[in-house]
Amino acid sequence: MAVTIAALTMSAGCTTGVAPQPRDAYAEQTVSQEWALADGVVTDEEYQTAVDRFLACMVAEGYRTTQPVRSPIDGLTLLYDVEPAGDIEQFNEKQEACNLRELSRIEPGYVEAREQHMDERVRTATQECLQETQVPLTGEERTAADFAAAADGSVAKAMSCIVPSARKFYPDLPGRIVLRTPLQDASSATPDADGGGLSGTSR
Repeated sequence: MAVTIAALTMSAGCTTGVAPQPRDAYAEQTVSQEWALADGVVTDEEYQTAVDRFLACMVAEGYRTTQPVRSPIDGLTLLYDVEPAGDIEQFNEKQEACNLRELSRIEPGYVEAREQHMDERVRTATQECLQETQVPLTGEERTAADFAAAADGSVAKAMSCIVPSARKFYPDLPGRIVLRTPLQDASSATPDADGGGLSGTSR
């Protein structure tokens, strides 16, 4: 049985949800990403460029951003903040437009094609945290998806230990932490902009 890819966002208030887009409109708006997708492989350089383009798009719209840093949770995703300003609905629209134009297909194309590697200190701290909440672990868990599976499939429960563990060793991480995992937690989820995944928002 196919499992929907879930994009879970743990946020300090710098991310927002967006309304579902029809598939044909989504394809139209994301055609500008074909430069990285045409050959079927998204390279490190192409992913970095796509993130830089997304952030430049937001800066051009008048919003402040931070420099992207590699996530210690999966060793793949580039994390950053975009600071909302002015009308929040307008901010949502601008963010969605920049994302659909520059990043929405490239990021999953890059992350989902690679093996995730959690920082060892973060992994150990997450393990200890989940054990304290009586989650049965085998000791073989290596990724966020592994920890979520051990927590009866609850991505939110796993992330409640993963995020504080990551911030313990990487206190300067952006407020916005995004994780793509092959598990979904419908209890804290709403559709992605492309309708193809799930997004949950929490602190």
